[in-house]
Parts: sequence; C-alpha cells; structure tokens
Amino acid sequence: MPQTTADDALTEDWLSRTSGTREFYGSLRDQYEPDTPMWLTETADAACGGNPWANTFLDSFRYLDQLGRLARDAMGQSGEAVKANLESLRILEEITTNDPSNFEFLKQTHLTYNKTGDIFLRQGKLTEALAYYRKGMDYVAQMSKLNDNSQIAVLRSESNRKVGEAQLAIAAAHKDSAALTEARSYLLKAQEDLLNLRRRNELGKNYEHKLILVSAELDKTGQPSNP
Repeated sequence: MPQTTADDALTEDWLSRTSGTREFYGSLRDQYEPDTPMWLTETADAACGGNPWANTFLDSFRYLDQLGRLARDAMGQSGEAVKANLESLRILEEITTNDPSNFEFLKQTHLTYNKTGDIFLRQGKLTEALAYYRKGMDYVAQMSKLNDNSQIAVLRSESNRKVGEAQLAIAAAHKDSAALTEARSYLLKAQEDLLNLRRRNELGKNYEHKLILVSAELDKTGQPSNP
C-alpha cells in the first residue's frame, strides 16, 4: 500500500482503505471458515501503510472513521453479530453463575443482552428483542442488590426504556393496546429513575439526552410525559 500525505488525510481514498482490508480478510474467512466471527483487535496508526502524523490531532479523524466504518460493516452482518454475542453471553453467564458478585461481568452481560436485543429490534424480530431486553434487566436487578447507586439507576432506566421501545413496536405492529399500556409503564419507570437522579444532582450531562429519548418514546404512547 503506497504512503500518503497529510493533504490526503481526510480523503475517501485514504479513509476507505480499512474497508478494503476487511473485505480481503472477510473473503478469506468466507472461503475457509464461513460464519466464523471476525474480531477487531487493534486499530493502529500503522494501518493503510502507516502515516507520519500518527501522533498528531490530524490522525484522530482516521481513528474515529475507522472504528465507525468497521462497526457499520459488522452490524450489516447482523447474523454474524448475533452469533458472536451469543457466544459471548454463553461465557459471561458461566462466569456470573460461578461469581454472582462480580459487578463488572454482570454489567457486561447486561450490556451484551441489550446489544443483541437492539439487533433483533432492527431486524423486526420484536418478540426476540423483548426477551433479550428482559434478560438484560434481570442482570441490572442482580447488580442493584450489590450496590444500588446512580450508575445502576442509569442502567435500570436504559433497560426500562428498551423494554418500552420493544413493547411500542409490538403495539404498532399488532394494534395491541395491552402492549401499548406496558410500553408506557416501562417508559415511565425509565423516566422516573433519571428524574430522581437529576433532583439529587447525580445525573451527569452525558445522560441528560436520555431524558429526551424517553420523553420522545412516551409521546408515541399518545399521552404526555411527566415534566
């Protein structure tokens, strides 16, 4: 791969080279190990032939673009992503069963269930999405028994929001009024956790947007959200 210059650092030709690399190894995977997950282990500045401005601000654009492109490509292979998540969940569940007080692994299991539910929701597999979101919520409940702090409240709110979103999708798809009622119930719980944190000045600026997300979903239920 030829060397490039700083003048080309933001061009599509330079930034897209990581996609070409993924396609190359993806074709080998498809030929010799079909359906095997591909893992991203490093995004170093030696990629694409390397660059002499790797230790400058200019390279941050390449770094972020590379992560975004590869994440987009991976999510496009949703079947592959689900298989990878299911394998991760198998390992994580074994760990958390043997060590139910390990907060970090409980949190990772919760997040992986949510991510898998997100994939199913995008695929329109609403029942599967709801089931995975509920499993994620179970792990928040386990974490809250260890330490019900502000971080747990944010995670619990996120789980309630995702369950609410799945119920909203089910209500819309099947004209299901019971699902709509359930959706509003979970969304109100999600909102209440965040509002309680804000009243105690424990809701950081990075999480304020979650209140907006919850309010937007509540509006879809046909009733106004809490102030």
